[in-house]
Amino acid sequence: MSYSPPPQYPYQPMPGAYGQQPGNGLAVAALVLGIFGFLVTWVPFFIGLLLGGVPDVLAIILGICGIVRANRVHRGMGMAVTGLVLGGLAFISIFLGAGTVW
Repeated sequence: MSYSPPPQYPYQPMPGAYGQQPGNGLAVAALVLGIFGFLVTWVPFFIGLLLGGVPDVLAIILGICGIVRANRVHRGMGMAVTGLVLGGLAFISIFLGAGTVW
């Protein structure tokens, strides 16, 4: 009875290589839109109102969705909350006169 060694494979898997962990793109989008909307909403002559209103609303929506996703993947909670707060502050400032004629 002869014993043959197991076949040798030329490529061994790298130890510790598991692929990428899931990210939180919703949180990143909320942060970017929140910063953009917060900065643009203050431009006078209704330009800020037109250019900043939509990103503010999107930052609020994506911030909420990003928080929900951050609870699942454990990534991006700070970015999602920051985007939500900046978008919310800029959206509320529209009702206080931001972006109108000064």
